[in-house]
Amino acid sequence: MKLLVLGDLASVHMKRWTDYLGCDYEIYGFTFAETNVTSIPKSNVLFYSSNFHKKTWCITAVRQLLKFFRDVKPDVVHVHYASSYGLLASFLKTNKKVLSAWGSDVNYCQNSFLRRILMRYTLASYPVVNCASKALAARAVAISSHPRYEVFQYGIDINISVKRGQEKVSNPTFIINRGFLDIYRVDYVIREFDQYLSNGGKGTLLVYGYGSQKDESRVCGTINECKNKHSIFFKGKVKHSVLFDSMSNAQYYISIPTTDGAPLALYEAMHIGLYPIVSNIESNRETFSMGYAEFLHDDSVGSLTTIFSNLTRKDIDTKEVEINRRIVKESYNYQKNTSRMKDIYSDLAQR
Repeated sequence: MKLLVLGDLASVHMKRWTDYLGCDYEIYGFTFAETNVTSIPKSNVLFYSSNFHKKTWCITAVRQLLKFFRDVKPDVVHVHYASSYGLLASFLKTNKKVLSAWGSDVNYCQNSFLRRILMRYTLASYPVVNCASKALAARAVAISSHPRYEVFQYGIDINISVKRGQEKVSNPTFIINRGFLDIYRVDYVIREFDQYLSNGGKGTLLVYGYGSQKDESRVCGTINECKNKHSIFFKGKVKHSVLFDSMSNAQYYISIPTTDGAPLALYEAMHIGLYPIVSNIESNRETFSMGYAEFLHDDSVGSLTTIFSNLTRKDIDTKEVEINRRIVKESYNYQKNTSRMKDIYSDLAQR
């Protein structure tokens, strides 16, 4: 079966999606990226670029995509990211396509009439739309009820090593591993942790993540302004193996974005055995409806400091960690969920 994938082939997310599929499909790719980190052969990839502004490529690339589609003759098309590739592939007149929509697709339609109109057109052009959480699917349905919505993301590899039990430590390690955009509130975490230490708290904060050079400089500047910067370490973007090693020796994981999403790094931390500190948004309430986490309800000064202090006064409950791990195994299991996508491919191919 021939599978045509549209998306950012320079993304580790695309690599994870496609690596598991390679043995069962002949995969082709169409991308705006300049590089390809997936296992899709370079000879099977069309790297699109033009002299127009990149934000317009989802329109200017239509002719090239239609030609590539005719040449490849795929059995199924899988499109990642509705706002760009999704709009582009809406011009493919086939009912054998599935769209994976993300938080940054749907959430930003709420306050823009034009974006909402474009998203309604895009969603309605797909027979099946895959959303990472029920919260995102509910927002997508409010925009267009035409597609069949399937709720799951590809998830994490549950074969990664886990912590064996929790023991009381005098200097706990906290990890944040998110992007450095404002919506992830990394600077807020750093300042609150500094205040926690100034109030007599113990521990270390490791700041992992990614962003532009300007974003990295801002985050490093925030750390340098701290009174307790000797206990706050900027790590930046590292290999998964390095991050997992750090997680295996840490106790708490911080994920407090202001908008909904379903971050894989959070599920990796849960599976490894860290106790989560999360923002009070729909996707997190959904994830932890049967699990355990400490919720941050606002980002006022002192709110996160109080959480740090309260958590470190008590032991981490091993049973709660095990329940969180069970949730990941059931709902955010890479092997299981990628197989679910294969079932969607098979259903579409038979139409």
